Amino acid sequence: MLLQLLHRVLPSGEKLAESYYQARKLTENLGFTYETLDACPNNCMLFRNENAHLDTCIVCQTSRWKEDGVGCNRQNSSTSVVNRGKRVAAKQVRYVPLKPRPKRLFMSSKISKLMRWHAENRPRTAETMVS
Repeated sequence: MLLQLLHRVLPSGEKLAESYYQARKLTENLGFTYETLDACPNNCMLFRNENAHLDTCIVCQTSRWKEDGVGCNRQNSSTSVVNRGKRVAAKQVRYVPLKPRPKRLFMSSKISKLMRWHAENRPRTAETMVS
């Protein structure tokens, strides 16, 4: 709905994605993506790399999954949770990798020249020459 509203408000010469799907596809092609990671509800650890398969936090032994009471059974009265339906993480964080963005910017010779201007062509003052 927001994209349709923007189409009506913006001048006709402006190019804008027709739908959310097209806008998301465009941003993915540009590399503006993120990775969603499961986290401990108590902020102890992230479930990634060698810990991606774990069901409980190695620090506080809290379950990784939400327990809503529907379709959940406890086994052994300790840590493992069996869920008959789809398991939902109790907490998630989004990781935005920083390296790919400057790499893409430096791929263009014009933009890379502008990005290096501060180090190469900035006028030197007496304060910056001392340090």
